[in-house]
Amino acid sequence: MPWSVAAADTTLHKGTRRWRVRVGERSDVVFHLRDYFRRHGVTAEMCSPTEVELETEVAGAELGKYLADWSRVLDVPAKFVSKPARIDDREMAVAKPLPRLGSLLTAKGFITDAQLELALSESRERGEMLGAILLCKQ
Repeated sequence: MPWSVAAADTTLHKGTRRWRVRVGERSDVVFHLRDYFRRHGVTAEMCSPTEVELETEVAGAELGKYLADWSRVLDVPAKFVSKPARIDDREMAVAKPLPRLGSLLTAKGFITDAQLELALSESRERGEMLGAILLCKQ
């Protein structure tokens, strides 16, 4: 059952919270929703094809207003699907680094470790990004 933002806003203390928003089956608008919240200064990332996760200190009522406005203008049903979770300071300090392109490509089996080493070497020599070097090698 969807959680009411307005009801919880009175019980929350100031601090960074994590929220999830679902746009039903409309995966075609999830990037638009993510970017909309980013324009409002909210950290927003896709967490599934139809969900966006928000991290912010913005009050729940204000987030609810943003979501209601977005939903009304685009005529897309959207709702909060989980209660806000308080983000522990330790969790924020130990954020996982994003994976590197070479690691992703070798893990998925698209290139070998040897191909990665050659491409990295060439990338350093030419001063170009790894992705551009790999694309040229096709």
